[in-house]
Parts: sequence; C-alpha cells; structure tokens
Amino acid sequence: MISIVGATGHTGRALVSLLENRQVPQRLLVRDTAAAGHLLGTHHDLRRIDTADPAGITATLDGSHALFLLMGNSPEQFIWERNIVQAAVRARVPRIVKVSGFSPAPESPGGVDRVHAAVEEYITASGLAYCFLRPSLAMYDIALLHGPGIRRHSVLSTALTGPVAFLDSRDLAAAAATALTQDGHEYTRYRITGPQAFTPAETAALLTTATGRRIIAARCSEEEEQHALQACGLPTFLTDHIQALFREINTGTVGEATSDYEKLTGLTPRTLHSYLAEHHTDFQPTST
Repeated sequence: MISIVGATGHTGRALVSLLENRQVPQRLLVRDTAAAGHLLGTHHDLRRIDTADPAGITATLDGSHALFLLMGNSPEQFIWERNIVQAAVRARVPRIVKVSGFSPAPESPGGVDRVHAAVEEYITASGLAYCFLRPSLAMYDIALLHGPGIRRHSVLSTALTGPVAFLDSRDLAAAAATALTQDGHEYTRYRITGPQAFTPAETAALLTTATGRRIIAARCSEEEEQHALQACGLPTFLTDHIQALFREINTGTVGEATSDYEKLTGLTPRTLHSYLAEHHTDFQPTST
C-alpha cells in the first residue's frame, strides 16, 4: 500500500493514474474527500487528514509500505510536512519519497527552497529511508506564469534570461512511481529535469511553432514581473521565491538539464516541443 499526500495536483494526478494502471494499491490522503473524489474518482481509497493532527495522520498511514509527499507551497509548509513525517515514523512507514525544491539549501535566497531544505534535514534525521526528488520548473509553469502576456500580446515577458530544462509533471510522477515501488533508491537525491534547457528566446521560438503565431521574448524588470505574477493570483511569499529562483537561474548555476531522470527510470523525459504541441491551446488568444 502506497499512501499519497498531494494527489490532486498535476504531478499527484499523474502518479495516481500510473499506479492505478500498474495495479499498485494506493491510499490518497486529502483535505477534502468530496473534491478529491470529483477530481480523481470516488473508486479510490480517499482518506481525509488534518495536517495539524499528527496522531490522526498516524492512524491513516497504518499499513503503508511507502509514502509520497508533495504539498503546495505555503507559509505553514514546514509544520505540515513535519507533522506528516512524524506520523510516518510512528506508523513505521518504511520509505518516503518527497518532492523538494530544485536547489534546497539553508542559505538559499528563495524562502521556499529554505523550507524544503529544512524538511529534507528533518526527514534525514528521522531514520526513514528517503528519496528526494528535486524537480526543475514544470512545463505547465510557462502558461501559469506567462500565459496572459502570450495570449493577449504574443509576448513572453520575463526577468528570466538563463536557460531552463522545463520538466513535464508526468515525468516527475514516473520518477516518483519508480522510487516508491522499486528498491535501490533509498537515501538518494535526484535532480529531475527535462532533456534540454531553453532560454526565453528559444522557448518563444518553440511557442511560435506550436501555436502558429509569432511569439517573441522580451525582458522585463523584476518589479514588472512581480506585478504580473501577483496579477495571476500568486501570493507574495511565492512570487518572492520565483524571483529569487530566476536570479539564481540567470547566474547559470542552475537550470541546465541533468541525466538523473534517465538514471532513475531508464526512460527518456518528454520534450518541451512535444508538450507545447499537445497544449498549444493554452497559449491561444481567448475569444471575447
């Protein structure tokens, strides 16, 4: 039995589907069983948890052979994930696979990466066998972060200048499925990326091919990007983290492709070209 925290997001939904197709028993730990059932199907073993109640989570994890942990970023993230880890230790769950930040470190300029570093440290000290997956920016982030400008003005406007090896969330799910169901990945850390890194100008060229419209990349100031991100509904703590991540990518120290996905799964990650071709309608002008 694999217990999954984070089943309703992009990666979680893909993981649930993968495990279901492989007939791997799974238990989905969610905050709202009705909403999760509507999204994923009521045939799943859906269990409501309160992330502020480690004792209740412990009971829910009873009998689990592995735990997948992926939570949305929030100011309470460390407390919530710590509570889940405590529950996993008490329930004697043998292994945990956590989706972390791409470059978590206590001194990271991004607050979210500092939280991930603290959670990784807590898990390491807990005695649980762990696998940390450190993903690059997701391919769906292009539409999330830059979709309005692309749809309205055919412009990918960003303060980002460095290359990014965008990752398909389905590949992150495949990496998690491997680490959850196969031995040999205990006490490991993998940087999971797409197969090739692209600059904003190169990404705009791929968008042009996918949409049939000329898309250009334009550099904006950090203040302009902050405003655009907040207009997308992102909270300040998360926009600050994105800006810090972009600065780090712009130095060239992160963002490049790795071969960790192939090493972990034996598979080749999906390309950005194929993803954009599949999701080109996300970047088309909205009709009024």
